[in-house]
Amino acid sequence: MRTIMAGVAALCCASLASAEEPWLPAPAADAVAGTLYEHVKAVAPDGPVPEERLRETSRRTVDALVARLAAWGEKPLLERAPALRALGLPQAKQPQLDAMVRYFACAGVYEVLHARNAFAQAERDDRILAAMAPSGFSLASLYLRAHYLQGGGADATMEAFMTSPQMERVVAAIQDDAKLLDAAFQECRPVATWLVHE
Repeated sequence: MRTIMAGVAALCCASLASAEEPWLPAPAADAVAGTLYEHVKAVAPDGPVPEERLRETSRRTVDALVARLAAWGEKPLLERAPALRALGLPQAKQPQLDAMVRYFACAGVYEVLHARNAFAQAERDDRILAAMAPSGFSLASLYLRAHYLQGGGADATMEAFMTSPQMERVVAAIQDDAKLLDAAFQECRPVATWLVHE
């Protein structure tokens, strides 16, 4: 799925030149806020909302999520990453990479469901959660990426892992197997709730 691969590209382009630099560079934050804006615009409003206000709200929401992840630190993100064993995700045997690929898979699950307009008839709170979930998963991955790089990891290694043939098969399976998609969604949803609402 293009969304996952585009997310990997965004991760790799969000260069962290030094430990003092923020873990979420401005271009990456802008990209996440833009995605959030598109999802909120598509599924969440109860009525017409001015574009500027919606964009501002999306950016403020991303800033709040960034602050939340920074306050939590790395450990909860590693511990709470969903297992998603049924998907047969690739395993790097490296904590950050293995958690990142699981968060990206959840983002992919939500993106497939968004593309199919699956949340249009959901209750308002469920629509808002669905709109925010992909951004929450992306930010979790970006946060873990920073720790991965600070520990000596390389973007080239991460990109090869996240775009491996095994991951491509997972992406295809999410799109082609409705039961697998639903099972993954049921596992990802409580993690999304934890990321964006707790």
